[in-house]
Parts: sequence; C-alpha cells; structure tokens
Amino acid sequence: MAEQHMDRDISSVPILTGINFSEWYGCITILLRSKDLLDVCKKPLNPEASTAISNKWKKSSYEAVNIIASRISNQVFLECVNQDTIKNSNLLWTKINEQYA
Repeated sequence: MAEQHMDRDISSVPILTGINFSEWYGCITILLRSKDLLDVCKKPLNPEASTAISNKWKKSSYEAVNIIASRISNQVFLECVNQDTIKNSNLLWTKINEQYA
C-alpha cells in the first residue's frame, strides 16, 4: 500500500523536458522535501562527516537520484547523468539546475 502511494507521489511530478523546468522544479522539490531528501540534493556531504552520517547521506542520495532520474526525459538524462552525478544527488541536482534554470 505504501508503495502505491509513493508511485502516485512520483507520478504527480511531470517529466522534465527542459522547457517545463519551473513546473518540474516546484513539483520535484515538494516531493523530495516530503520524503526528507531535499537536503541531500541541495547540500553536499560534509567531508568531515562521521561514517554513520556519511552512510545515511549516501543512502538518501541514492534514493533521491532514483526519484529524479525517473522524472527526467531521455534527452535530459543524456545531458545530465554521468559517472559522477549518477552516484550523488547534490551533483545531479546542481547539473540539472545549471542546465535548465
């Protein structure tokens, strides 16, 4: 049941095509904030963070990347996802914002 609810939440975010950045940004921000994932998108991991905090940040970051990647077009994916951004929600968030904001 919770999985169905999450799918509805994610499906309420339009697919980012580039020209609809403002709408996408608002919707994805609301979704990520509701799942306590917005901070890992907006703030990089503190290099001096403890192992426990680092592991928690990485887990949240991977979850955020999964959500973001599911709501971007193939073209946006090709332009923004690379070997670094696919592992780090802050880098992916920054790349998308630099490209389309």
